[in-house]
Amino acid sequence: MLTDVASQIDSTFANSDHQTWTEAENGFYGSLFTMFGSIFAMARMLGVMVVIAICLVAANTAAMSIRERGAEVALMRALGFSGRLILICLLSESTLLAFAGGILGCVSAIFLMHGRVPQLPGLSQPLPFSPGIVVAGLALSVIVGIVSAVIPASSAVRRNIVTGLRHVG
Repeated sequence: MLTDVASQIDSTFANSDHQTWTEAENGFYGSLFTMFGSIFAMARMLGVMVVIAICLVAANTAAMSIRERGAEVALMRALGFSGRLILICLLSESTLLAFAGGILGCVSAIFLMHGRVPQLPGLSQPLPFSPGIVVAGLALSVIVGIVSAVIPASSAVRRNIVTGLRHVG
């Protein structure tokens, strides 16, 4: 039925100064988004680069937090804590902080993406947002927390106790 109406409109204006080419709204938006495919690909690449940059900043922050506490680690080792226990504590702390940040980010995204964010102009449907994105974000935050703490934590645990106690600042 829609194609019959579209063809009648096009035939009515076939020989006029303002000829028409009628198509369904979904078809129009499909062709529009196909034309803007390269822009969407660039936006996707930019998003990936932003995520990588944020991961690097978060990893640097976690690593600096552990490096600055070398004296605390040395004191714990001097009190008799095993290196393995200290390593587990440092990794757990980093992972829990990263997971808390991931939860905060995912809750913020859910809050913003469920009808509280303006829709794209010309679209009658909201932007897609799946639960898989939330799971991937939380998994990425845990991975960043673990990976960013492994090297500085193992380095702090392996450092000589006397050297660690002498290290200030």
